[in-house]
Amino acid sequence: MIAVAEEILAVNGLRPGDRWAASGGDSLKALRFRFEILSRFAVDLPHDLVLRADFAALADAVHAPGRP
Repeated sequence: MIAVAEEILAVNGLRPGDRWAASGGDSLKALRFRFEILSRFAVDLPHDLVLRADFAALADAVHAPGRP
């Protein structure tokens, strides 16, 4: 999750408690992030979740029970 975000945001050193916008993300980069997560993990994250949640919460959403 963090590796994908670092790739799209072109930054290093993101931590689980970091948030998308505070890390340099915007709405268009969030779309790229969502597409990449969908491609890699077959999970469609809600756009508003990406924009407001920290990376730990996004990882929890991707790996939630009941997900393949």
